[in-house]
This record gives sequence, structure tokens and C-alpha cells, in this order.
Amino acid sequence: MFNMNFQGQAQMTKKWVTLFERYEEFHLQKDVGQIPYNAHKVLGYEVELWRKGKIDKIDKVSNFNLVDIKANIKFFNIYFSILLYIIKHAKEIDVLSLFHFRKYTLIYAFFFKLFNRKSIVLIKCDSSDKIKPFNDTNLLKKAINIFLAKKVDYALVEHKFVYDFFVRNNIKAIYMPNGISSDLKAAFSEFSTKKDTKLATLIFIGRCGDPRKNAELAIKALSELPENLGWRAFFVGGETDEFKLYYSGILKSKPYLAAKIFFKGYITDIRVIAELYGHSHIFLMTSLQEGYPISLVEACWKGCMPILSPKSGGDDLVGNSAGFIFMDETQLVSILYSSISNIQNTINAGIICKNYVMQNNDWEKNLKNLADIINHE
Repeated sequence: MFNMNFQGQAQMTKKWVTLFERYEEFHLQKDVGQIPYNAHKVLGYEVELWRKGKIDKIDKVSNFNLVDIKANIKFFNIYFSILLYIIKHAKEIDVLSLFHFRKYTLIYAFFFKLFNRKSIVLIKCDSSDKIKPFNDTNLLKKAINIFLAKKVDYALVEHKFVYDFFVRNNIKAIYMPNGISSDLKAAFSEFSTKKDTKLATLIFIGRCGDPRKNAELAIKALSELPENLGWRAFFVGGETDEFKLYYSGILKSKPYLAAKIFFKGYITDIRVIAELYGHSHIFLMTSLQEGYPISLVEACWKGCMPILSPKSGGDDLVGNSAGFIFMDETQLVSILYSSISNIQNTINAGIICKNYVMQNNDWEKNLKNLADIINHE
């Protein structure tokens, strides 16, 4: 089997393996699935995604083979059978792609490199990975971790401050912020890009009642807006019973919110979520902690302006395009009021965000850039 590289020369098809032990179907729309998906679609690799399974089997999923590796025995977060599988197939693999800069991924990478020195090892990192595994208080363990980290060819990093951290620690890194799935990109093309200027619309993505998502703050801030201010809000992701009780208490004092706030539940239909993004002007995130949220990128791809919490993981995006990061509830209410009252300014800010993410948060472009770099190894 042959494919063509970017210089037009014929070559044997290369093999890409992504190892993510807890892969499930919904991961296909996230970086875990989209990186191997585009490694085949855009770069022409033969692709396998390995995960922990109950039995050994191989299934065809989208653009790659999904390989289940029977794994039960675990030492220090290392599955012995997965490690043996890596060693057994190491020489067949050109690129091994891992997720999260952790001790166990570094050990997988180390043993893989022992048996295939010519291969490329990539580890996709989130924001917390800038301190792991470098924060071990045991100096010997820390030295071993740094030694193992040097066996990684490239860290693929979501945030620029994480990129800078790895560069300072002499670890080669490539800036690769999250993109949107090919399926959602196709769904977006079905709906108009023009935003309605009559009614400001907000969208919140995340399970209401999950402490990490902090939807209660979003509801509280919205309830502080003047009653006669025109807006509506979609909450997507479902609600816990505790949250429903909380919201019913809010409605007792401010029943008019029932005509402004709409809970859409957990949505699996990509066309439905694409349409909701299309109707929305503002993406609201009040999370207590996020990495680089793909929902933020999705919303900006459809022209929403973000209003984010300080730990939302959207610093790079807002800092390089448009939107707001609020510091407390009072500031959030003020930003919401201004953004809703000046809807055309909000639409213009959303256009800035859209142009930025279409240039920087595109898996196809970022995979081509990655290929350009590793092809020169």
C-alpha cells in the first residue's frame, strides 16, 4: 500500500497508533478521537487507537481501527498487558500518540523507544501537565521523571504558557490548541452565519449541578439582571436533582426567568447543537476548573463571544481574539448587562473570535503543521 507525501514522492503507508486506555464513543468528537481521525484523513497514515478492554478484539471505527487490549493487572498505573503489547508491536509503529504528561505515559513512551528508536512519540498535554511530573518533592524521582520526559519527541500543548514551560525545560513542544470535530464542522455549514440582532442569546454547556461547572453562578448572575432586559439562555448538558431544587428556589422569587432560561438536556445530535450555537451570541462558562474546553472552541467557530471564569482555560483564546474573563459575580453581572444591551458590539466580537479559531483551532491545519515538523526529523 502506498500514499503520497507532501512533496509528491511515493512511500510506504506509515502507521500511527494512539493509546488512550479509557476511550469511549463520545471521545471521537474530542482531541482523543480527532487527532487519530485526521492523522488518517489528512496525513494518510494507517491508524489504530488502542484502549483497555475486557477481551482482545479489533473493530473498525470511522477512520481507524479500534483495538481492545485485555488488561487487568496494573502496577503503578501501568497495565502489564498493554506494556507488552507496545513492546510486541513497537517496530511496526511510526508514530505513537499518548495523552497527558503523566508518569505512566512517560514509562510507556520509554519502553516503546527502547524497541523503536526511529519512531516519533507525541504526548498531548492539558494545562495541569505543565507541573507534572516535574513537581515531585523526591529529587531522585524528579530526576527520573525528567529523564523519561526527554524520551518524548514532542509535547503537543493546548496553552501557550504550557508551551513556554516545556521550552524552558528543554522539552520540544508544538503549540496545538483544540479544534472542532469534522462532523460538527460539516453541521455548522448547514446553518446561517448571520446572527439575529433582536434578542441576545446565551449558551451554557455542561451538566448543571456538577460542582466543577458551577452553573449555579451562571443562574445567580442572570437572575441579577433587570427584569425588563431582553435575553434568553440555553443550558445544555442536563441537570442534577440538587440543581433542580436550587433553580426552583430562584424561580419562587423571580418567576419571569422561566420564560428566559431553557434547559435543553444532554444533546447527542450534532445538528441540534450546531443550530443552538448558531442562534447564540454569547458563550457563558462559569467553571471552577477547565483544561482547554472544546465547547469554547465550538461556540467561537459559530461566532459566539465568550464570557469566561478565571479558571476556564480560555486565557489564550480571549487574549488573542475577543471576549471577557470575569473575576467575581459582580463583574460577571456587569459584563452580561453590557454584552446583552450592546448586541451589535457582541456580534462583532464574536466575528473576531470566529476568525481567530478558524485560523488557529483547526485540526486539519494543525495536523499538517505537525507532519511538516516530524517529517524533518
